[in-house]
Amino acid sequence: MQQAHNNLSQELKATKRAHRLFLSVLEDMGGDLTPFKEELEDLSTKFNQLLDTLATFGKSLENIYNQGVEDDTELENSLA
Repeated sequence: MQQAHNNLSQELKATKRAHRLFLSVLEDMGGDLTPFKEELEDLSTKFNQLLDTLATFGKSLENIYNQGVEDDTELENSLA
């Protein structure tokens, strides 16, 4: 379970980096990209909500792991 949490954390970090890179590339493009920027802002809001949800899920996994539930083989099997 700890490995799953670590993998989730790494993927979240990589996704956030990609998101920031994409935003900086968009800024560098210049020009009239207003419609594109509006759509991107909407997607960015949804993306951030997803990241928050995944981060909360990751914290929950960490809490369960730290409480010693990792010895619950039924839970381990269901998460595998």
